[in-house]
Amino acid sequence: MENLIFMNDCLPQKTKFMHSCRERAWGQYHRSITEHLPNITQITKSNATSSWISLKLFEELIKLNYPITTQPNHDSHATELDDEEKDIVNYIAGSIITKIKQKHTDPDVHECLQTMQAEIHSDISKTNRLTNTLNRGGLTFINEDTSFFFCSLETKFTQTCKTSTMAYKDTDFDSACSNDQHITSNFYTITYTANIPDATKQLILSSICQLYFRIRIHHECRHYMETIRHKLQQSKKQTGLRKQLKSQTQSTATSGVDE
Repeated sequence: MENLIFMNDCLPQKTKFMHSCRERAWGQYHRSITEHLPNITQITKSNATSSWISLKLFEELIKLNYPITTQPNHDSHATELDDEEKDIVNYIAGSIITKIKQKHTDPDVHECLQTMQAEIHSDISKTNRLTNTLNRGGLTFINEDTSFFFCSLETKFTQTCKTSTMAYKDTDFDSACSNDQHITSNFYTITYTANIPDATKQLILSSICQLYFRIRIHHECRHYMETIRHKLQQSKKQTGLRKQLKSQTQSTATSGVDE
């Protein structure tokens, strides 16, 4: 077993992006195995057997240390949104992608965001119905996996920011999303084909979470103020109605006395 300890040194520190960790681990393994294979062969007496054992063992280490899903996790929470809510979330998603593209000129950022967009004439009818209705040529259409990713952001927002009226003040939504393995795993699975640094992907994920939070908080604040305004209006109407009834009662009583 001492001859296999080198594999531990091939495993990089775990980050939020499991695919990238796996790639770095395999790269280090292939650089190290040539040096250590003769030591293993001294025990197995077969170069082929040593290669096979080393490969299978390292595969298990990879699975154990860097678990991933092969497809974005379309969890039940995201599917709890009805079609109208999903349409709104998808429209917000497209606007956020557009904002980030406009803000950053870095080609790596654009390459990453491109993986989240729908291909021409695909996913538009079912995933981008509201966007397609409002489009005048400048809106961004997203693919189905990106739709589920943003629906998971909406679920996270509901769980963390809508538990009470002022819950959003004590919530670091960016950190809450970045520490959610489901959200980060989905994001990296979608953007996996973008061959760019992890730091850039982390920047994009953080920007998406921050923008989504701002948009949703703005909407919630407007909704809260409209609710308060409506209650005040109703209260004024009820006060006016009570005054009117009181006046009518007094008038009726006065008429009775006169008679």
